[in-house]
Amino acid sequence: MSDAPVTPAQTVTLPVVGMTCANCAGRLERVLRATPGVDAASVNFATHTAQVGFGAGVDAEALRARIVEAGFESPRAEGAKASEVAEIAEIKAFRVLQWRTAAAAALALPVVILGMSHGLSAWAESAPGRWFAMALTTAVVFGAGWPFYAGAWASLRHRSPDMNTLVALGTFAAWSVSTAALVWPMAFHRHGHHGQVPVYFEAAASVIALVLVGRTLEARARHKMGEALRALGRLRPATAWVLRDGAPREVEVALLVRGDRVRVLPGAAVPVDGRVLEGRSEVNQSMLTGESEPVLRGPGDRVYTGTTNGTGALEVEVTGLGEETLLGSIVNAVAEAQGDKAPVAALADRVSRWFVPAVLGVALVTFAAWWLWGPAGEGAAMGLQNAVAVLVLACPCALGLATPTAIFVATGRGAREGILVRSGAALETLARVDTVVFDKTGTLTLGAPSVVSLAALDGDEATLLTAAASLESASEHPLAQAVLLRAQRAGLVCAAPTEVQAVVGAGLRGRVAGVEVRVGTAQWMLDEGLAFDLEDPRWRALMARAETPLVVARDRKVLGFMGLRDTPRPEAKALIGWLRAQKIRPVLLSGDRRHVAEALAAELGIDAVWAETRPTEKAAVIRSLRAEGRVVAMVGDGINDAPALAAASVGLVVAEASDVALAAAEVTLLRGGVGAVASALGLGRATLATIRQNLFWAFVYNVVGLPLASGLLYPLTGWLLSPMVASAAMSLSSVSVVSNSLRLRRAALAQYGAPQA
Repeated sequence: MSDAPVTPAQTVTLPVVGMTCANCAGRLERVLRATPGVDAASVNFATHTAQVGFGAGVDAEALRARIVEAGFESPRAEGAKASEVAEIAEIKAFRVLQWRTAAAAALALPVVILGMSHGLSAWAESAPGRWFAMALTTAVVFGAGWPFYAGAWASLRHRSPDMNTLVALGTFAAWSVSTAALVWPMAFHRHGHHGQVPVYFEAAASVIALVLVGRTLEARARHKMGEALRALGRLRPATAWVLRDGAPREVEVALLVRGDRVRVLPGAAVPVDGRVLEGRSEVNQSMLTGESEPVLRGPGDRVYTGTTNGTGALEVEVTGLGEETLLGSIVNAVAEAQGDKAPVAALADRVSRWFVPAVLGVALVTFAAWWLWGPAGEGAAMGLQNAVAVLVLACPCALGLATPTAIFVATGRGAREGILVRSGAALETLARVDTVVFDKTGTLTLGAPSVVSLAALDGDEATLLTAAASLESASEHPLAQAVLLRAQRAGLVCAAPTEVQAVVGAGLRGRVAGVEVRVGTAQWMLDEGLAFDLEDPRWRALMARAETPLVVARDRKVLGFMGLRDTPRPEAKALIGWLRAQKIRPVLLSGDRRHVAEALAAELGIDAVWAETRPTEKAAVIRSLRAEGRVVAMVGDGINDAPALAAASVGLVVAEASDVALAAAEVTLLRGGVGAVASALGLGRATLATIRQNLFWAFVYNVVGLPLASGLLYPLTGWLLSPMVASAAMSLSSVSVVSNSLRLRRAALAQYGAPQA
């Protein structure tokens, strides 16, 4: 018998709506894989889709029914992409969630006020006040909070309890017992005492409202994740000029086929991946490579979708369209990396797998023990009260608040520091980072070339710079702007050039004050017969420093050389030194030439360098580092960094980043440049420490309180924990958690060693 894997007879991609975390995706995958006839299933949380391979006996409708059975929705795509249908449905679901949250908050607030005013307000203790609180709480629990109950039922059916289960368990216990006490108070009286029975409506209402607020914030963050893919899609031109029957005509790019000849006009975006047939032009590929310097493209060279043509017209043969293009591969890489990236597992969800059945078990054992062995005639009533105390005390309010409150305060603190964090998972991951990978251009460097050295063969640097700047004043090229800026800073006065001619890929020539001046590459000068000594120590020193050389000639005599380089950011070296002191490994990952990348790395103190990498190769490097067990932070700024940012454990971008990079990353550094990476890591450490403290306090109350609530100590001490006291203890645990989280507002991030520039 062959051991070869079964190849699915059919594959379908279905939209999935209603997933709130990566655990949802994992649970749905298990449900689909367990379906008879299904050979493979992969659920992508980022794109809200499920790709299922299946054979005979199963169809798309049956799979859609399984998705619904698991507690999610799967609208019909009807010819559209499943991800697009899911996105539209998720937007609608988010609007419903906002309304639920607003309604829950509005209805829960008066209930909480009434609940906290016991002993202070006679009306709160009166029957009308209690019935009013019950009516509002019922609307909150079974109206706004209904998705928690539906989710809890679905998770229990598939033996995978989660926070839905905890929320549903605690709120239903508080509501049902309180309602019973209101409707049938005699069932709770003991020893002939007919005092007022306490109710816990505020506990049920507040838990639902607070958890809905957290869900709303999470949903907003998830929607932001999809902006990376949408922004990438917008880079694809919608139309192209195709040459058919000898005449150009504008058509939709979707109508093109391989082998078509497309004309790319000066200044236009390249609509396809292709090979240049005719024409020469400099093409700005910074959106793919991150490098600001345009590259020369002529017959036989490749051009890519979304890049920008320079001053020359090109005729291009189509070799790739849609997902077959380099841009399409980047889109796929971002989608796959976001889908594969599991957020940091929430401790509360892990604990809930045993916590929920444990609490139920303790409550049942408590009731049974008091019923069987309690005081004669009162065992059942005391058992019921003690069981309720167990459930109320174990209500997951503090547990549910432990992470969201810390994240909420930390993100607010980060915003004040210019650190925008998209998710709690990102904050937690920042605390564990042991490797920081940096893009070069625009991240560790300023992103624009500048003149860093002058070498005048006759020693007159002012004459050299004046001649070059005068000619370059007629050009918009980035190198020309760098020369002009250096001349302006030196206070030089430039003359207006005439007869200026740009030689594509070589340089400029023209006349300044009636004398011919040239600025360009060394090869161009040599080809034109303007010789200079390549062994000159000044030339060799310029090349050794990995600077981009420009040769300046006047009246067919070489005046000297200028060295240009994308200079490091002022704070970069201090940051690298701090990372090394913290035992965090810095890595340089660049699409630039190897000798340029290695020169920068040596200057900053970075040992590990990957150079000449394409966007998808950058993502592969990140994955290889993560495969070694490293927690990797990627710091970038360009479209070419998007796959790597998405593939990293956590992605960070500087403020000047492209829209695609901003959408793909989880942390944005609005000020402080790349030096703010240290503050972001410090914020992550402070947040993780606070979350751990919160979880500790949330569990301490249960560990200490549950034996009291169950009456375990009653035979020895006579102590019992009434449901009222249990409710107060639960509230106290929540107050402790919130108060501890608020300390993050005053936490000094400098204690984590933020570098001083």
